[in-house]
Amino acid sequence: MVRFEVVDRLLPLLERAARDGRTPLDVQDVLEPFAFDNICCVAFDHDPACLAEDEVGMAAPQSAEFMRAFNDVQDAVMARFMAPARSLWRVKRLLSLEPERRLREALATVCVYADRIVRNRGEAGHDFLWRSAASGEHSDEGLLDVVTNFIMAGRDTTSSALTWFFWLVSGRPDVEDKIVGEIRTVRTTSQGITTGAATFSFDELRHHRVHAAVPAGAHGLAPLRAGRLPVGRHVRRGRVAGVLFGFRDGAGGGHMGQ
Repeated sequence: MVRFEVVDRLLPLLERAARDGRTPLDVQDVLEPFAFDNICCVAFDHDPACLAEDEVGMAAPQSAEFMRAFNDVQDAVMARFMAPARSLWRVKRLLSLEPERRLREALATVCVYADRIVRNRGEAGHDFLWRSAASGEHSDEGLLDVVTNFIMAGRDTTSSALTWFFWLVSGRPDVEDKIVGEIRTVRTTSQGITTGAATFSFDELRHHRVHAAVPAGAHGLAPLRAGRLPVGRHVRRGRVAGVLFGFRDGAGGGHMGQ
């Protein structure tokens, strides 16, 4: 599915944008639906087709509505953390003021969409949602939480990591040249090139710069020497330190350091 999403949806979109050349392309706005489509296909065997475009150039209406609602939920939750008074959001929710009113409406949209995924799951399959349902450990309500948590974990993390990757590479033309050179080397030696394949397998990129440049995940990191985090916490040498990026952009200097 990931190969299909890249070849049949992502690459044609980028090619159209390159041919047009007049409208700037927001990379993260492209990579968010790309990651959303992939996580839904892999984890739920459900294709929201957010990156797909029909004959009038619009994504699937229900999926586009869900994406907007999901963003509204995240923005409203962030606003709660950013409010000058800790309980101000409770007052806004009571009086149905923004952004709490929008949050209530957006949550309803998210829940309806997630419920549709749960109810339309197949009787047999190998995706994560089917396995979770087959285990008998989750009710349908619990499966709703599984769906929303997977979407949150898979969409924003992947799109943010890839956006930062492309942004960093854009500032290092020397690194970009090396990556392009290695890709050309893989194209020359890859058996897939003879069939016109536009993507590569994991094994084909295992020992190349692209594989090493994109982090594999949020694993614990063991510092080589003792130090102190921006929040003041002391970390001993060799002690594993997990890093959470969740609300970094909304945190003040007192929480995350300058």
